[in-house]
Amino acid sequence: MITLSIGDTVAFKSHPYHSTSDGKLITSEIIGEHLMTPPLMVVIETLHHFKGSYDDKSGNEILPKKSHSAKCLWYNSSLHQFEETWIHQNELKKLPCESDPSPINSEEYNDWKAFKSRLVSLKTLKQELGKEKRSIRKEGANKRDQVTHYLEFVSPVMELLEIKKFEIKEAQFDPKNGERKKGFPKFVAKCKWYNPKGSKYSERFIPLEALNLIPEIEIEKFDLISKIKDEGIFIYLPETNKKYLFKPNILFKSGYYYLTGYNLLSNEQASVLLVNDQTLIMVENPFDDNWPKFDAANKLIQKEDFIKANLKEEYWIIKYENYHGEVTTRTIVPKSIGTDEVLLEGVKSTVNYLIADCQLRNAERNFRFERIRSIQVIKLPEIPASIA
Repeated sequence: MITLSIGDTVAFKSHPYHSTSDGKLITSEIIGEHLMTPPLMVVIETLHHFKGSYDDKSGNEILPKKSHSAKCLWYNSSLHQFEETWIHQNELKKLPCESDPSPINSEEYNDWKAFKSRLVSLKTLKQELGKEKRSIRKEGANKRDQVTHYLEFVSPVMELLEIKKFEIKEAQFDPKNGERKKGFPKFVAKCKWYNPKGSKYSERFIPLEALNLIPEIEIEKFDLISKIKDEGIFIYLPETNKKYLFKPNILFKSGYYYLTGYNLLSNEQASVLLVNDQTLIMVENPFDDNWPKFDAANKLIQKEDFIKANLKEEYWIIKYENYHGEVTTRTIVPKSIGTDEVLLEGVKSTVNYLIADCQLRNAERNFRFERIRSIQVIKLPEIPASIA
């Protein structure tokens, strides 16, 4: 049996999410009747069953000895209200949860006013936002899969008004053995949010252990992004696991801000979480060289010469025509030049091709020189020494 503590994220055993032995969350797309998917919940109280209980007619065990139940809290988006219920530990599974926990603890109780008016949510917010369902969409005689978000249990973003000690009105210990019978939260936070049901504001006390503290973005960060947008220039984010180079827009999702745009380095629409310690490098023009290109005498530079001269540059954007005459735009990382001997209408000839990692296909590809229609060479800016 699992051991549950206040603040743990749990789900009914029929939930499609699972955790690995080393504590990683395994998610999956939901196919079929998604409305039967139960919510992710947070444990807010625990109850220990020292003796257990049995059905008085059948004698079957109802609650095993030395087991416990948990009071679980979740948000019902359909009814626009928080729900809670008691569930036995045997009916639950514990899941890891990515959240920004509150740094307030018992020793810092008197300092909670520094968090007044901060934004909070249930700990399950990020996981519920990422939940996806798959369905089949029919377009005429064709069918295709469609993946959309399933947002039935997304917590509201709330404002923290006050924090106080939880008032315990029930017995905590068993009078016969002195062991703790019920577990309660140490503190509860008064939270306020806009409730679309009735177009009003609602308030509720929620255990501190169940909350996710949403980080505040400094005004200087917004000032910088506003300047970048006004000037219509690119930004480069070098310190992330994945490199980004795009003209940014701001996306707001349940309390969190994201920078979003068409990432030239991955050839796709992308977004990255906005945080205060993020380094944003402004780039006025990321393109260092282009082909077709003409020399000083207005003579077209040979494509092969241009490719060889720029082979060491990290990223290119090319327009490439495939065998069927279709032209696509690819972001590639050039690696080397290869040659092949081929027979064309009985005549033996040499074909030159560029070996590169294609970001569109996420694999190594060969690009024949004669099918490359244009080249843009991206020059990445130097990374400041402070983050290099």
